[in-house]
Amino acid sequence: MYYEYELGKATDILTRELFKLKPGETFVITADTESDPRVVNATARAAFAIGAKPMVIWLASPLGVGKAADLMALAKKLGKA
Repeated sequence: MYYEYELGKATDILTRELFKLKPGETFVITADTESDPRVVNATARAAFAIGAKPMVIWLASPLGVGKAADLMALAKKLGKA
């Protein structure tokens, strides 16, 4: 299930309270092909609503990027599990 209203509130808090964006500032968001585009776009929308200038940069995810953080897979590969 997708929580559009909750996401909007979260990105508003992120941009206003955590990043303290000001009108006219450039706000760069980097995302990869594994990122949820709804979250990226909602964050850019919140920055734009403040008057900031959002710039979204999409990058391709390297193959196996999720596996690099999987400690159980690493342990199995090393023969410790």
